Amino acid sequence: MNDGTAPTSRLQARVLALLLLAYIFNFLDRQILGILAGPIIADLKLDDAQFGAIGGLAFALLYSILGVPLALLADRTSRSRVIAGAVAVWSGFTVGALVAVNCVGSPVVPGTGLTVSSRGSQGWLDPGHASVVAPGKRPRLTPSPAMLFDADGGVMAFGTPGGDVQAQAMLQLLLNLAVGMTPQRAVEAPRFATQSFPDSFWPHRYFPGRVTLEGRIEETTADGLRARGHDVQRWGDWEWRAGGVCLARIDAHGVRWGAADPRRDSYAVAW
Repeated sequence: MNDGTAPTSRLQARVLALLLLAYIFNFLDRQILGILAGPIIADLKLDDAQFGAIGGLAFALLYSILGVPLALLADRTSRSRVIAGAVAVWSGFTVGALVAVNCVGSPVVPGTGLTVSSRGSQGWLDPGHASVVAPGKRPRLTPSPAMLFDADGGVMAFGTPGGDVQAQAMLQLLLNLAVGMTPQRAVEAPRFATQSFPDSFWPHRYFPGRVTLEGRIEETTADGLRARGHDVQRWGDWEWRAGGVCLARIDAHGVRWGAADPRRDSYAVAW
């Protein structure tokens, strides 16, 4: 240590554990780049040599340019501060990368290799559209968490992922509760969704007249919808694209209720 005293065995163990964790993340970081090689090459129209420059030459330049200065800095100053600064820079780049997270097939910005975030892809490029991408805009997005306050004093928080299905799944939940279903039964009931409007996500696909039913909805219902002119499509019995509605409720008597959707990974836990 800087004051000439030897570090304790506990401190040594902590430092070794921290370095091991850092090396693990460093290894995973490189493996992720390898996994993404195919999509990156396809989207950016690269050849193997160009991608090799990304995976090889870029790392070599980084270490050759910064390696010696960082080593000198570590020898002449506090190493803990150098490590903290490096972690801060790494974290900053990680946060910056989150801006370009691609969750649902968002487009790649030509010439950059960056993707628009999943919510950013809900903007429009049509100058005449209300949700056109422009400075100072507050675009309409799909997240729709909600709270329900009963007239008798009960309260319920509920929501779901699912893009344009969110509001549809949440409305069906409320209707199921209104006809007397318990919260869990209301969540598990068969569900449907319409796609007869421009999708909020890029490329904003539009399927006029389409309604999609879970497999547990009877075929007689599907036939009735077809007779009325709907383009009826089918999901499986428990379709993840139909949402993953969860709720927490306190009724007028103070009883706690919870419900979790088996269509996605979710659990209702109380204590």
